[in-house]
Amino acid sequence: MSVWNYLRRVLWLARTGWLQSGVPPSISETVSQHSFASAALALEISLRIKSRGKEVDPYKAAALALVHDIAEGYIGDIPKYSSRLIDKRKLEEAPLWGLGELRELVIEFLDQRTLESKIAKLSDYLSTALVAQEYKKLGFEVEEILRSSVEAAKRMAEELGVRIDDFLEGFVERLP
Repeated sequence: MSVWNYLRRVLWLARTGWLQSGVPPSISETVSQHSFASAALALEISLRIKSRGKEVDPYKAAALALVHDIAEGYIGDIPKYSSRLIDKRKLEEAPLWGLGELRELVIEFLDQRTLESKIAKLSDYLSTALVAQEYKKLGFEVEEILRSSVEAAKRMAEELGVRIDDFLEGFVERLP
């Protein structure tokens, strides 16, 4: 399958968690919107980390975040509770053969061994939390997604030795 076949599918694929929380498909964030927001956050966070003297490649972190969910163009967006019942890693890797460097980026993201992959993962959590915050303001019942995303982001930030608020200052609202 070509890269475009994956991309065109994630352009319109609504994230399952929002749909299950009652967010209508017409305003539900798509996988591609999530990936774009995650990439922008990864770039911002990496640039701020780099300005503090840490060796990091902001563009690699952004690229990892940008492609981290590309396999969903083939397998769909698997809800969090379902991913606990299956080998999601194996499912995500299977359709990536033939994608070359993009596959390698996704594998790096999944392995979580590099600073850039950890920043991309933090950005993934933050993006979800920030969108949940917006949906909550609109009256949708997304508290569980918001809570779990914030908790996961805080754990990842601790692993990186940073505080989330340090990176969100002047960029977005503070998270609960």
